Amino acid sequence: MEFHLQRRFLCPTSFLRDLPESSFQKSIIRTFLKSNCGLFHLSECSGCENEPCFSGSLKVLAFVVHFFITWHESIESAFDIFILTETKGQRLDLYVGKEGSPCAEQLSHVILFSTMSMVQDLLRRAALCQRKQYLWRVFGEDYSPSSMCVNDVLEMITTSQKIELTTIDEHIKSFFCEESTELQIVWVDLFSQIHLSSPFTHCITFSSNGSTHFVVYVNSQDFFISFKQNSHTYIFEESFILIRDHTIASTYKKGFTDAAIIDVLKQFINYVSRWTFLSCMQFSVT
Repeated sequence: MEFHLQRRFLCPTSFLRDLPESSFQKSIIRTFLKSNCGLFHLSECSGCENEPCFSGSLKVLAFVVHFFITWHESIESAFDIFILTETKGQRLDLYVGKEGSPCAEQLSHVILFSTMSMVQDLLRRAALCQRKQYLWRVFGEDYSPSSMCVNDVLEMITTSQKIELTTIDEHIKSFFCEESTELQIVWVDLFSQIHLSSPFTHCITFSSNGSTHFVVYVNSQDFFISFKQNSHTYIFEESFILIRDHTIASTYKKGFTDAAIIDVLKQFINYVSRWTFLSCMQFSVT
């Protein structure tokens, strides 16, 4: 078996400009790939000086192409990509004519372009998944108020999988839109104390573009309940269960079922009812 070897330098900023630099730092992306090789159909191997290397394969035209992803020896976070094509002959040129022919060069370019496109897409998906995991962890089980950044929380909400609460319980809409207005519930106060009631761990509250957001974390099931309230009318515009992206479902530490979601939702409604009752009692006493 004969091979045709090509080597290319790949700078992350050339295709990951929209992501924070921390998402593709060498140590972070390397650790993420090691833990999720199966998710990206990669195999781990040893590179120079025992540096981790990741390999995969694809078919381009009639050729089986193997690629190897490693890190550049002198430029931090940059990748070295090695592309190995099975030619079944002494030279790639033997397939299309004499050595150095335009056809051979064109074929080599197609193989290189197809493989590098695939590698870039793979690394981009890995960086996006790593970023989603990072945000989920920072605002979930590792949450600290000092780490709260509005743009990051909004990014987590936007990139998470969502289940609309009204699809789980049709009474939710009337509960938040009608009863809350009638009872004059002060939602900021209510959510500020929700961590005192199991299974709710904490609530992240912030304002953005004329809306107030309440993002409640449920540690036991590892998901969030997200509410968006109009800051002027106090009507809730959105209410979702946020779950991890299905593409990284294999990294779940805790699984959950529809029954678990319904149970948590019932506990939330019970908490709101109990808090409202106690608030009314306190108000009547004073």
